[in-house]
Amino acid sequence: MKPDKLEEYMLIKEALSSIKKQELNLRLEILEEFFPAATGGTFNEEVGEFKIKGVFRNNVTIDADAYFDYEEQMSDAERCCVKMKPSIIAANFKDLDSHESTGLLEDCITVKPGLPSLTIELETE
Repeated sequence: MKPDKLEEYMLIKEALSSIKKQELNLRLEILEEFFPAATGGTFNEEVGEFKIKGVFRNNVTIDADAYFDYEEQMSDAERCCVKMKPSIIAANFKDLDSHESTGLLEDCITVKPGLPSLTIELETE
């Protein structure tokens, strides 16, 4: 592989990172200008030929330990607000010994290739 491609990759990655930061800053500035009091929901505004839509979300998470501590005391309605989603602990799955496995877990999982990452560093003397 030619070093030119590696240098080009590093330049593009740096430019993309910079552009993403600029976009985020500009987005937040525009949202603050047009929807200063918005905390959740969808808001629309028209400015000349532009239609501006701001969607404000709140990410809600649950403390699993606290949930399990209180689960039995919760109402059915409260328990219906929580969905338990099984997930694989990759390190444990990789280390699973064939003597410990019934083979049933393998029947329950799907493995798909992820997007590979790439890190390139320019060596300096």
